[in-house]
Amino acid sequence: MHKFPLLSLPELVLQEVLENVSASDVFELYQCSKNASNVLRKGAKGQKYFKVVADFSQSWVDIHNVRKYTVNEKTKTDPLPEDSLEIKKFGESSIEYKVNALKEYHTYCEEGDKIVAQQKIADHFMKTLGVDVFAQVYIGLETPAIEVIDWIQKSKVKSETFYIQGSPEESVDAVGKRLYTDKFFETIPGIGPINTIGEFVCMINVEQGFQPVEFLEKPLTMNKFYLHHSHFITGKHLMALNCTSIMLKDSRLTAADVNAYLTAWKKGHYPVLTSLLVFLTNGLTFDLKEVIKGLVNPNAIKIVTDGQEVVFTRENGDEMFVELTDNERRLNIFVDEYEKP
Repeated sequence: MHKFPLLSLPELVLQEVLENVSASDVFELYQCSKNASNVLRKGAKGQKYFKVVADFSQSWVDIHNVRKYTVNEKTKTDPLPEDSLEIKKFGESSIEYKVNALKEYHTYCEEGDKIVAQQKIADHFMKTLGVDVFAQVYIGLETPAIEVIDWIQKSKVKSETFYIQGSPEESVDAVGKRLYTDKFFETIPGIGPINTIGEFVCMINVEQGFQPVEFLEKPLTMNKFYLHHSHFITGKHLMALNCTSIMLKDSRLTAADVNAYLTAWKKGHYPVLTSLLVFLTNGLTFDLKEVIKGLVNPNAIKIVTDGQEVVFTRENGDEMFVELTDNERRLNIFVDEYEKP
């Protein structure tokens, strides 16, 4: 049998060869040896072939369309005979695992070590595959959030999408202080000014009176910025959001705050904006005339079944649709042909 000197190919030739190889086969090549991993990472950027998701709610690391590793605590699973488990090296760590009939990979750790074991598996594949950015990091209600945030910042991990649902142990303000900083948002890369990636979705409800420190002191460019509890977001924070889609629930923004943002948009700022949704906290309302003050004749406001709406444009022809609904508590703002959710 003739051998093909794959690892000896020039970098550009290697890239072309791997273009015609499936992601699962490329994955197996990366796992052959340290030398194979090192050579392939130089000629074939892992980010191009692999989408890695770390879901700390479901306790798995998923290499999309290639392989998924779930992490189980031994005391929380059915008893297994010792000889049914194999040992696999993930970096410097040896972790027990087995493969079932469906080719699903199940790893096992001691009770209380699930988060650490999952982080070691994620670190291993990020390093060996040459992947610089996770496709997604998900923190569920039962995930110790600060432990994951510590790992993200110490490992200098980045993620295209960061989704946090809650945290069972730490106070929500303690988690909020770690999340709502410009330093943390450096872990969610955004590419500007036109083509944006990066999504941040946060459902934790920090206490009334919470105030972040060193947060949105510079423009933030990303695709989605969604807060289910945004009562601490000020007009100054809003002005820093150069995002494609923004959703702020439980908001205390004023009509003047939104007007300043829309005025900047009309002057040519926020070129990627397609939607801004603001849901006011209970007891607060918007006056649409104040929201659009100086932007369009208030006589252009139309009364519709669900509330009020108005449309205006800026110099380059971009059209903005502003709708006030839900008893004057919800603003739906869309640019051009954006499809309403």
